[in-house]
Amino acid sequence: RLAELHRARGRLVTVRELRYADTARVDGLVGELDTAFAETAQRAVRFLQGEDAFTGYHAEVAALITAAGAITTVAEATPVAERLDEQSAGLAVLTDVVGGLDIADAVVRTKILERVGEVTGALNRARATLDARRRELLAAEGRAEFAAEFALLAQAVTAGLAVADTPERCDEQLGRLLLQLENLESRFGEFDDFLTALGEKRTDVYEAFSSRKQSLLDERARRADRLAGSAERILGSVTRRVGSLASAEEINTYFAADPMVAKLRGVVAELRELGDQVRAEELEGRVKAARQEAGRALRDRLDLYGEGGETIRLGRHTFAVNTQDIDLTLVPHDGSMRFAITGTDYRAPVRDEAFEATRPYWDQLLVSESPEVYRAEYLATSILAERPAAALVEADLLDVVRETAAGRYDEGYARGVHDHDAAAILAALLRLRSAAGLL
Repeated sequence: RLAELHRARGRLVTVRELRYADTARVDGLVGELDTAFAETAQRAVRFLQGEDAFTGYHAEVAALITAAGAITTVAEATPVAERLDEQSAGLAVLTDVVGGLDIADAVVRTKILERVGEVTGALNRARATLDARRRELLAAEGRAEFAAEFALLAQAVTAGLAVADTPERCDEQLGRLLLQLENLESRFGEFDDFLTALGEKRTDVYEAFSSRKQSLLDERARRADRLAGSAERILGSVTRRVGSLASAEEINTYFAADPMVAKLRGVVAELRELGDQVRAEELEGRVKAARQEAGRALRDRLDLYGEGGETIRLGRHTFAVNTQDIDLTLVPHDGSMRFAITGTDYRAPVRDEAFEATRPYWDQLLVSESPEVYRAEYLATSILAERPAAALVEADLLDVVRETAAGRYDEGYARGVHDHDAAAILAALLRLRSAAGLL
């Protein structure tokens, strides 16, 4: 009641300062409020002097202490804390009012303030009881909640690593997990051991995703290198191929529909997906340049060459042109082996005594055949030497021979000829081997 009278007097003072306010009427109301305040204050003093003036406060505080000690969850502490705040606010108002009352007897004032102090002390005990109980429950509930959240975080890290298949997604997942760690730190900041565990987890998460990102970057770089190397080889083949085309239409058709050119365009797209824009642009430019260069070379050939490129025209004169690649080789000549340069009539004898010792093999074109040994015989005996005879008896000899011959490209076996002969020879050898016994 006294607080309400104080607030009403303050509102009247505000109204009195307004323009065109009836100051006389306001002053009259202020006087009435002062009188009412004085009368109410006297009644309050008489009430507060009574022995049971603070009984209600003490009973409420005792109930709050009991309630604070009986809570079983952290959530139940909130209503009790709100009731404590209400009691503290009311007691603060009472203290302010008592301090402002005109009490002539100092003993009475002191007695009232002592009673207010007792209630304040009881409220402090209730608040301390509530805080202690809340911390106790928070520790128990917090540890259980933290264990669940920490396990969930570990699963989130595993899932994040699984979906982080690009360096960009690694950064995305790392940012999401670090934000989750910050939320946990803000929620469990009251527990030092939790903060230590979260700090260690932060380091582990950062290192795991950094390692994952680096491995992806390395793999991307290696793949880009492989693609660039493959494109280099394909581009060389394309350049050589277009150099032999005879018309602009053939060149345009080649660059529009040839699988090798399409492969180059696919490599350009893959390099862009890998983020290697520089090499992608360079390769694309080289493909365009190869097409333009092929057109210029064709025009030059048409202007300078004749007879399909076999001759070159210089004014009225024509000269033969060698289009073969120049290579150094060995050729037989007049019963000896000589060095020769392809496309020319250059011949030079080989003067080497060690090489001369190989003369019996100069006319042997295949390692598997000589004037004395038929290549099917060589194939059959080599199979018999490499495989157990018992296994060959149970196997289909023709399939075995064909399988062996398929991997020997340089021995000159013709399917349907030498494999058939070798199978027949091998069958005869197996019969002879089984009949020979210990011999």
